[in-house]
Amino acid sequence: MFGLPKEAYGVTNNVYPKARAPKFEECSFVVKSDEVKKFAVKLKQP
Repeated sequence: MFGLPKEAYGVTNNVYPKARAPKFEECSFVVKSDEVKKFAVKLKQP
């Protein structure tokens, strides 16, 4: 059964809409073949 997560969760770009799941376009990012990216993802408690 699906519902709210029981454990902390995170998404890239730290997108946390209140009334829906984040959309792919909001969370996605591009990495070029010669590029290195570092980013932090904030974990959200249910």
